[in-house]
Order: sequence, then structure tokens, then C-alpha cells
Amino acid sequence: MSRPADPVHRDQDQALALTLAALLLTGTSLLVSCWIGPVATFTATAVLVVTAYAAPGLVHRLVIPRAVRRLVRDLPGG
Repeated sequence: MSRPADPVHRDQDQALALTLAALLLTGTSLLVSCWIGPVATFTATAVLVVTAYAAPGLVHRLVIPRAVRRLVRDLPGG
């Protein structure tokens, strides 16, 4: 069953996704903390969160200049 794509439903879906992500991250962190210790768990969780936050910008910074260089190189007389 599909719902219309209005802003209210989109906001509710995003809130639900964020809540589920926070619950999964918290639960996983607690389980891993029991297995390998709190310092290693904090480090692994922090690396995961920072990577998820920074990866799109980093990919954007790396891919676009490479594509531009390739385009310029492939142009006639380039």
C-alpha cells in the first residue's frame, strides 16, 4: 500500500528511520561492549559514525576532480 509523498509523511518516515538507526546503534554498542570492552566499542562506534558522516563529502571531493581531469584529458587538444 503506497502513501502519497507529502511532506508530513516524509518527515514521519525520516523520524522513524532516525529512531531505528539510533536504537540499532545503541543496541549494537551495548552488545559489542560486553564482548570486547567499552574502550574498543567506543572507538569502533565513533569511527563508524564519523565515517558515515564524512564519507559522502569525501567521495564528492575525490570523484568530481578526477572526472573533470578525465574529461579534460579526453577532449580534443587536451
